[in-house]
Amino acid sequence: MEQNNTFTLRLNDFLFNSGILGFYKVLEYAEKEDLVKIQANQLVVQKEALEDFATNYVDAMVYTYQKDTRWNRLVQKLSYLENLDLEKEESKEQLKNIVDEVKKAFESKSYQAAYEIVKQTKENSYNPYDTVAFLKQEKEIEKQREQLVQLLQFLKEHRQIYCMKDIMYNKINVFWESVSFLNRSNTQKDIMQEYKTYFVDPLVGYLEKQGKSDYRCIQCGNLVSKSQSYSMGWLNDVGVDIARKQSGFWEYHADTILCPICNLIYSCAPLGFCVIGSNGVFVNNNSSFEMLRQDNNMTDLIEDMEQTINVGKVMQKVISNYLNQSNQLALEKKEIKEIDNIQVIKKSKDKYELNTISRDKLEIFHKAQKDFQDLVNRMIIKDKQVINIYDVVLSNFLQNRNQYELINLIFRNSIKEKLYVQYVDHILNIQRYCMGGIYVKSLREKMTEIRNAGRALRREYYSSGKNANKVETYIYQLLNAIKKNSKEEFIELVYRMYSGKALPATEAFEDLMTNDAVFRLLANEYILGLKTEEKVEEDKNEGGIKYEE
Repeated sequence: MEQNNTFTLRLNDFLFNSGILGFYKVLEYAEKEDLVKIQANQLVVQKEALEDFATNYVDAMVYTYQKDTRWNRLVQKLSYLENLDLEKEESKEQLKNIVDEVKKAFESKSYQAAYEIVKQTKENSYNPYDTVAFLKQEKEIEKQREQLVQLLQFLKEHRQIYCMKDIMYNKINVFWESVSFLNRSNTQKDIMQEYKTYFVDPLVGYLEKQGKSDYRCIQCGNLVSKSQSYSMGWLNDVGVDIARKQSGFWEYHADTILCPICNLIYSCAPLGFCVIGSNGVFVNNNSSFEMLRQDNNMTDLIEDMEQTINVGKVMQKVISNYLNQSNQLALEKKEIKEIDNIQVIKKSKDKYELNTISRDKLEIFHKAQKDFQDLVNRMIIKDKQVINIYDVVLSNFLQNRNQYELINLIFRNSIKEKLYVQYVDHILNIQRYCMGGIYVKSLREKMTEIRNAGRALRREYYSSGKNANKVETYIYQLLNAIKKNSKEEFIELVYRMYSGKALPATEAFEDLMTNDAVFRLLANEYILGLKTEEKVEEDKNEGGIKYEE
């Protein structure tokens, strides 16, 4: 560890990485990012970055999460109250609801503690609890409104304290508790001072002078004395309180020790995660700090998520970022870095949930990226509901489900209408890549051959203008055989059709019997040919499957 003037942060596990990202966001908010030198997967930080860090930490928290707080919901009612027409009965009822909501907020322990902090840190003669008592007794609605406006203006004036109280108990304590301003004995103390005392001052002292090195930090490996060390017990769902329980360690010797640097970094984890309601999501990409920042920039997703974290949309964004980066490197003729697994972590009140985008999946997505891209914003209607084909295909891909239920739906929806069929070639190609192994290359020619056979049979019927409807009946029977996964029934239908027309059946039909996976892929490819109107020789120019290995 560099002494005195700088310290280094290296990407590691997901929670520490979220802390590093949160730490950087604090400095970014304070416009101090120039005090950090980013070097691939590590940050070299100048000690000056810690000046006023407690203030910057609280300010960054309020800036990031203010909109999703009770404080904000209450203050937003100010303009509404001032324009409320109290002559209307529904307005009187709405006023009553606001009174009840405000009284409930100020009677909460967190807001009571916030007022105690206001009294200590601000010169203020106004007592909001006098107004709360007045609202309980006053019946005249105009006076109620006047007092409510005054009360909400008080809240607005003391935004940082009340807003931070909401954030503490709905965002921060999802990740950590019991220390600093979340220690029960400190609820009525100045929030910034408590954070500074517990996290910042010890780190400054550690950088200036190290004591006897009794331990090594479990996270970064820095030497740390017993008096300067910290337990991980304050971290929810990951830490062990070694002061209370050491029986889990070899010979009762606890080694889950944190140095002051890592202790502070973990406290920033709530800013590294994107927290909506009481749930958070974080993308752990260890390839570089810049990619970590890029993958966790979720501004465009927050409105869609509302109060529910949509892990699928986050994964979709991560994959898009990966593709954009690899495509840019390819354009610049730079070497594409070896792909590594990427984790998408969802945090609820009581647990972490890990979802992994594996190296294999990223490689498949890279190979089939044109097929995925051509499905973006493609829709299908089922029972008057619009289904996003891309979202379904991506979800199936990430959850290791095959695509045949969706393909069956598209085919059945297009028995009479020729909509959507053009999407199936992309979906089948994605399915081929997912089968992996020898199938990726070996099935390429067979898929083309059997689809051309379907097209040829279609032309045979449609060129004469007779019995064209028989093709659709034939398709419907074939779909039923696929749904039942009956190779025998499918082959019987095929040979019956070809013998009835005195046509030779292509040798590709023999491949249908290879195994269930090959059967379902080739059988659907055959149906795609039966439903495709373009001529075989036009395939290369008319949007047929593009095979890129």
